[in-house]
Amino acid sequence: MSSHFHGIRWKIVALVGVLLFALLGSLYQTYLIVHNRQADAVIIDLAGRQRMLIERHLKQVLLASEGFPVDHVETGRLLLQRIDVLIAGGQTIRDIGEQTVVTLPPAQTEMIADTFREQKKLLKAFLAKEWAFLVEPVGTQGSARAREDAIRLNEALVTVANEAVTLMSQHSESKIDTIVRWDVIEATIAGIFGLVLTVQLWKTHHELQKETTERQHAQQRILQALRQSDDLKSALLSSVSHELRTPLTAIQSLVSGLEDANGDVRRELLDGVREEARYLSHLVDNLLDMSRVEAGALHSNRDGHLLEELIEAAIRRLGPALEQRHLRIDLPDSLSTVFVDATELQLVFINLLDNAVKYSPERSTITVHAAVVHGMVEVHVSNHGEGIPPDDTDRVFDRFYRTERAVERGISGTGLGLAICKAIIHAHGGDIRVISSAEETTILFRLPLVPEPLTSMMPPLPGFDAGGA
Repeated sequence: MSSHFHGIRWKIVALVGVLLFALLGSLYQTYLIVHNRQADAVIIDLAGRQRMLIERHLKQVLLASEGFPVDHVETGRLLLQRIDVLIAGGQTIRDIGEQTVVTLPPAQTEMIADTFREQKKLLKAFLAKEWAFLVEPVGTQGSARAREDAIRLNEALVTVANEAVTLMSQHSESKIDTIVRWDVIEATIAGIFGLVLTVQLWKTHHELQKETTERQHAQQRILQALRQSDDLKSALLSSVSHELRTPLTAIQSLVSGLEDANGDVRRELLDGVREEARYLSHLVDNLLDMSRVEAGALHSNRDGHLLEELIEAAIRRLGPALEQRHLRIDLPDSLSTVFVDATELQLVFINLLDNAVKYSPERSTITVHAAVVHGMVEVHVSNHGEGIPPDDTDRVFDRFYRTERAVERGISGTGLGLAICKAIIHAHGGDIRVISSAEETTILFRLPLVPEPLTSMMPPLPGFDAGGA
C-alpha cells in the first residue's frame, strides 16, 4: 500500500506542476500580448504621426511661399530624425513643441525597414524640391512647376507612410496571433498531461481502494480463522474431556471391582480395563497425530511395502476390538508392492477399521477390498449399518465433526480419525471419499503405485472427485 501512496504523491506533484506550468505560461503569454500591443501602439502611433507631420510640413511650405512666418525647417528636421529612429531605433519626441521623449526599437522586419528607407529617400527629394519651390519667384512658371513637383512628392510620401503603418499593424497582429497560438498549444499540452495524470490518479486511487478492500477481507478472513480456531479448541476440549471421562470412570469402577473379585470375574474385569486403556491409548494417538498434521510435521518416509502386511499390522493393533466382527480381506494376486510410509498407512487402516467397528452391529462383516485401477491401488473398507446421511458425507473428514446419529447413540469418538486419514492419504498423493447407503458405508481411498516424483505428473483420474467426499 505504501507504494500506491508514493505513486499518488508523485502524480499529485506532477499534476500540480503541470497546472502551475499552464498557469504561468498563460500569464506570461498574456504579459507578452499586452506588452507587444503597448510597444507596437507607440511605434504605429509615431508612424501615423509621421504621415500627419508630412502633410503639415507641406502646408507650412505653401504658407511660407506666400510670405507667412512658419518654421517649416524644424518640421523637416524632425521628419528626417524620426525616420532614422524608426529605421535604426533610438529616442525621439512625439511632436513639435512636446517634451515627451519615447524610445523605439529598430524596425521589426526588413520589409518595414525598406519602407522607411523609401520614405527617407522621398523625404530628402521633397525637401530638395521644397527649397527650389521657395526660391522661385511667386507666379513664375518655374514656381508653379516646383510647386506641382513638391505636391506630387508629398503624395508619394503620404502613400509610403500609410504603407509603413499598414505593415507595422499587420506585423503586430501577426505577433499577437503567434503568441495566442503558442498559448493555445501550451494549454492543450498541459491539458493533455493533466488529463493523463488525472486518469492515472483515478486508476491508482481505484487500485488503492481495491487493495484496501482486499486487506479488509483478508483481515476478516484472519479473524474468522481465529474464531474458527477458538471454536475448534473449544470443541477439542469439550470432546476430549467427555471422551477421557468415560473410559477413566469405567477403569475406576473396574479397578474397584478387582479388589473383591477372583477367578473368572477378575479376568473379565482385567479385560475391561485393558479395553478401556486401549481406547485411551488410541484417543491419545489420534490427538498426537492430529497435532502433527496441524503443525505441518507430517513428512512421509516412503518405501516399498506389501499391502497385506500393513493391513495385518493394523488388525494386530486393534486386537480385541475386532473379535465381535467377521473380517473379510480381499486382495488381488496382481497387487505387489506399494510405496508408502508404513507407520502412517497402518494408522489409516487402524482408524478406518476402528470406525467400521463403531458403526456396525455385532457379528456383522467388515470387508477390506483392494484393486489396481488406472495405475493406482484402490482400497475399500466397508461395514454394514445405518449409513451416513447425505448431508453429512461432505463433512465427515472435517476435524472434530461427528454426525448427530453418532452423538445421539453415544458412540465414542472425537471426530479426528477420518481427518487424520485424509491428511495422510493426501500427503501420499492420493484421494479419499465416502460412499454410503441405507445399509452399508464404504470408505474408499486411492494411492499411487509408483513413488514420487513420477506421480506428480499423472493426470487426474476420470470420474473421481479430487477433493474427496
